[in-house]
Amino acid sequence: FGQEGVENETIRFEILDDNWNQMQSKSLSSVHPLYDSSITDTLFLQVSTEDMATRQTKGSPVTTEKFHQTMGISAYRYKGSWTEELTPDFIYNEIVKEEDGWTTDHRWPGSAYNIRFFAYAPYGCEGLTLSGKDHAGSPQLTYVVPSDVQNQTDLVAAATGELAGNSNADAGISFSHILTALRIVTADDILPGTISEITLKNVYGAGTYSYATGSWEPSDNTDFTISREIITDGTADQALADGEYTFMMIPQILPAEAELNITFKEKATSTTHNLTASIAGIDFPTGQTV
Repeated sequence: FGQEGVENETIRFEILDDNWNQMQSKSLSSVHPLYDSSITDTLFLQVSTEDMATRQTKGSPVTTEKFHQTMGISAYRYKGSWTEELTPDFIYNEIVKEEDGWTTDHRWPGSAYNIRFFAYAPYGCEGLTLSGKDHAGSPQLTYVVPSDVQNQTDLVAAATGELAGNSNADAGISFSHILTALRIVTADDILPGTISEITLKNVYGAGTYSYATGSWEPSDNTDFTISREIITDGTADQALADGEYTFMMIPQILPAEAELNITFKEKATSTTHNLTASIAGIDFPTGQTV
């Protein structure tokens, strides 16, 4: 029961449609040499960025209308003003499901309190760890990107402002994409042939995300490989890593050792080339497609 003797409503969430998936694009364009040490010809890798929402990332792109089926919720109940010394003593990392109407088993705590909610989705995401129940202040997400690109997901996070403990209404929550989607497509000078392997080498494969700052601290140089045959027909914009094979990466400035390696067999000569490009220094901006 609330402070005025009226039974408090069950806490329920509404995922707000306020263009959370329409984030600002960062203008970027750069060219990197893509070469095979056994030949003298040099190809080029063109890099650009765009809003993540303009491309499908995975077979099920995450938008307000087509969201993950679960999310993890933590809540901080407190008197007075928010401080970064509080802990999630009210709700900690509980699953909330779309099939239940995003409803919890908890009730609003009453007018004596204020409350803030922190969320991420999907709940139980492979490689994801939430900071502990005794962690003071805004939570952190530690994420190790799954090695299998098909298991990499569009991880999203959200935090509310301060809400009155007797709000007794749906808590509106706005999510943001917090990873970088990486697509690879053919250029207009591609030769007909077969690509059998695509590898990102020495990129950061783990990191810690801070809700307080909305930023990542990347770590752990890692390789990620797609091994499957892709027939190139000589036309531009043919998807090589896209859809369910979109790399979902930790946002980062790529380290000095970072490379893109592609194994390519020419159709005309049956010659196999191991193509390599330095991608050092490329920016993987949060919430955008590269």
